[in-house]
Amino acid sequence: MNLKLRNIAFIIGMIMLGVFLYQLYWLNGLYLTTAWQFEKNVHESMDIADQNELFQRLEIIKKKGLNKPSFALGVNVEEDSTGRQVYYSQGQGEKDTLYKSGGDRAGFNRFKENIKTTEKLAAYIKKTLHKNADVIEKVNINAYDSLLFVELNKHNIVQPHQIFVVKTANDSICGSATNKNKFDTVQAKKFDFLYDLNGVHAYRLYIKNPNGQVLAQMGGIVATSVIIFALLIFVFAYLFKTIRKLQTEEELKTNFTNNMTHELKTPIAVSYAAVDALLIADKPASAERQKKYLNIAKEQMSHLSGLVEQILSMSRSDNQLIEIKAELINLEEIVSGSLEKRLLVADKKIELETRFNPSTLVADRLHLSNILNNLMENAIKYSGNPTHLIISTRKEGNAVAISVEDNGIGIDAKYQKRLFDKFYRVPTGNLHNVKGFGLGLFYVKEMTEKHGGTVEVKSHPGKGSVFTIIIPQ
Repeated sequence: MNLKLRNIAFIIGMIMLGVFLYQLYWLNGLYLTTAWQFEKNVHESMDIADQNELFQRLEIIKKKGLNKPSFALGVNVEEDSTGRQVYYSQGQGEKDTLYKSGGDRAGFNRFKENIKTTEKLAAYIKKTLHKNADVIEKVNINAYDSLLFVELNKHNIVQPHQIFVVKTANDSICGSATNKNKFDTVQAKKFDFLYDLNGVHAYRLYIKNPNGQVLAQMGGIVATSVIIFALLIFVFAYLFKTIRKLQTEEELKTNFTNNMTHELKTPIAVSYAAVDALLIADKPASAERQKKYLNIAKEQMSHLSGLVEQILSMSRSDNQLIEIKAELINLEEIVSGSLEKRLLVADKKIELETRFNPSTLVADRLHLSNILNNLMENAIKYSGNPTHLIISTRKEGNAVAISVEDNGIGIDAKYQKRLFDKFYRVPTGNLHNVKGFGLGLFYVKEMTEKHGGTVEVKSHPGKGSVFTIIIPQ
C-alpha cells in the first residue's frame, strides 16, 4: 500500500509540475503578445502625434501666408509607359517610386484600384508634406511631446518618457522636448520613428520601465493564474490527504480484523479446552474440579460476550441508533461496581482514590458506566504494579467534569490527536503484550458527545495520563 501511495504521490507531483510548466509557457506567450501590443501602441501613438503636429504647423504656415505656388501639398500618381511602376509626383519634377509590378499587369491594376486607401500611400503623403513643411516651419518638439502624451494615455501607457529629434546619419540629437521628469535613458526602452521622406530625421522616444507597464497590464490574468494554481495545489493536497486517510483506515481495519480474530479465538479455545477436559476424563471429575473448569468456561464466555457487545455498540453508534436515557446517577456506585469487575480479572494490585465533588450527575447510566469502565480498564492495562488510580469530579459552569488519572506509561504527544479514532492503537513496536481492538476510547468519545459533552487527555511519557470527560447538566 505504501508503494501504491508513493506512485499516486509521484503521479500527482508530475501533474502539478506539468500544469505549472504549461502556465509558465502560457504566461510567457501572453507576455510576449502584450509586449508586442505595447510596442505597436507606442508606434501608433508616435505616428498619430506626428500627423497632428504636422497639421498644426500647416495651419501656422497657412496663416503666415507662406503657402507659395511651388509648395505642393498634393501627390499625383503616375504610371510609366511600361505599366510597371507608379510614381509620386511632388512638384518641381521630383518623383519617387511607390510600386513596381515586375511586369504583372493584373497585379498593377489591383494596386492602382486600391492605392488611395493603402497605408503606404498615406505614409508617403505625410512624408511629402513633411519635406515641404519642415523647410518653412521647423518641427515643434514640445508640441509633439504634448500630443504624444495624449495618445499614449489613450493606450493607458503612463510610464515616464522623454522625446528627442535625432539625425539618423550619425545618430546625433538635434532637439529635445522640455521635460521636467528627466531620467537616465540607459535603462529605458528606445523607440525611433522616421518622419521625413528620406529618413534623415527621426523622433526618438525613451520610455522608462516598459516591462512594468506590460506586467501591470497582465496583472489581472497573472493574479487569476496564481489563484487557479493555488486552488489546484489545495485540491491535490486535499486529494492526497484523503487517499492517505483511506490508506490509514484500511490499515487500521486490517489490524482490527487481526486483533479481533485473535481476541475471539482465545476465549473460545480456553472454553473448549475446559469443557473438553471434563468430557474426556477417565473417571468422573470431582465437584471441585468441575466447578473450577466450569468457572473458567463461564469467565471466558463472559469475556467473549463483552467483546461482542463492544463491537455491536460501535455498530449501533455508526447507525445513530443509540438513545441517551438521562437520570440522576451516584458516581460512587458506578465506580465501585467497575472496580469490582476489574479486581476479578486483574493480575496486579489496584489502588483507587476518589475525590467526588459533586458525587452525582445526570447522564445515561449504562453508557456512563461503560465510559468509566473503559477508562479504568485502559488505566490498569498501561500501568505498572501496583496501579494507582485517582477518579475525581468538579463543577465547570453548567457541566460536571470527571477525570481518571493513572500512574501508567503515558502517551507521546504525537499520538494523542488520534487516540479517539476508531480502531486506532498507539504503536508499541514488536510488543503485543496489551490486547484490544482500538475501540474503547472511540466509544468514550462517541458516547460523551452523545451526551453533548467533550473529552480531553493530558499525558506525558513515563508520567501517566489524565482522561477527562465533561458532561453538560
